[in-house]
Amino acid sequence: MDYSLEWLMKLRTDYINNINIVPFSPSDWNNNDNTIKFPINIIEKAMENNKNHHKYTFMYDLINLKTNYCKFIKNYLHYDINTNNMAISQNSTSSIYLSMQALFENKIKRFLVITPTYFSILDTIKSNKTTNIYYYHLNDSNNFKINIDKLKKIIGEQYIECLIITDPIFCTSQEVNSEILEQIIKICNDKDIWIVYDYTLGNIYFNSDSDLFNINKLKIVQKAKKYIFIESISKRIFMNGIKNSIIFASTQIIPEIESISNYINGGFSSSQLSFFSEIYSDDNIKYLNNIFIQNKKIIENNYNIIKTLLLDTNYDIYSLESGYYTTIYHKDYKLENLDIESTTKKILYDANTFIIPNCRFSFYKTNHFGFRVNLSKNKEYLINSILNAIKVNI
Repeated sequence: MDYSLEWLMKLRTDYINNINIVPFSPSDWNNNDNTIKFPINIIEKAMENNKNHHKYTFMYDLINLKTNYCKFIKNYLHYDINTNNMAISQNSTSSIYLSMQALFENKIKRFLVITPTYFSILDTIKSNKTTNIYYYHLNDSNNFKINIDKLKKIIGEQYIECLIITDPIFCTSQEVNSEILEQIIKICNDKDIWIVYDYTLGNIYFNSDSDLFNINKLKIVQKAKKYIFIESISKRIFMNGIKNSIIFASTQIIPEIESISNYINGGFSSSQLSFFSEIYSDDNIKYLNNIFIQNKKIIENNYNIIKTLLLDTNYDIYSLESGYYTTIYHKDYKLENLDIESTTKKILYDANTFIIPNCRFSFYKTNHFGFRVNLSKNKEYLINSILNAIKVNI
């Protein structure tokens, strides 16, 4: 299955140049209105405290920031995190790249990726020509649930050295539940392999209450002997313009991650560091959690509207467990039944709607054809763009 982006971006660019119209898109990252609530007070405070415009700050210089974070988690969640088990990164994509490169330096070559997954994970592994990638493709017919016996079998038969999972399962809004995760960690320890757990879009739960700073999944993953856990609260509060990410990892790999970052990424902007400090401040817990709860309600309301909208159509939407990206899928057509490029082009030109098809992240050919939906977008915009797309006869 071709998950590459080149044809998709070219399709959109050619359409805009030829038609001179920017199409609707239910799939992209952007939030261009005030539907989602942003932590304006914290942004303003961070900008006020943003004094060191002249100074480069590298990853290994962030010991005070890490120490303050650990104190915050200790005070608020009563959990001990060692600064030697964490690194702070500019964004989650960078965290993935740094983590993979550090694993390469540790001679890790045999990776098992559970799909659907984030394409940057695969691209980074493939950039090292000495690696081998194996896949465990999850099926939408059983809600992308992981079969532990099958996972254990693949790890053993293929001599896997590192397992990679996104939670929620990427763009499906399906959570990896804690009981399954505990079993996965046991397998990793029994086989003495690494686990990379991408939790960038995690901890937005709809079947239960969740605190913005919840670290329950981190606690489980830290039971692994060899782990990397990637987290981003800035993603959880939709701050795409002032991103940051935390890499939690086994002590032995943190120095390599920080060293690679200093060569590849250079210094942090002072605004990023100032914003990070404000996020993890005792003074801002209640304010941030209130915004988090409001945004969860917006996402859930949008989901319920779309679910109703799709009644008596050829489409449906995956159940909402976690995150704010999911997929609207065709009830009859599987990925193997369609020419995805032609179908995407037809929806764009017939409906002025640009979709990101799920072959971008879901590679199991018997999964249903569908497209990604950003549930944090404006309600009216989502309704219009989705109605446009599903009316096209494919």
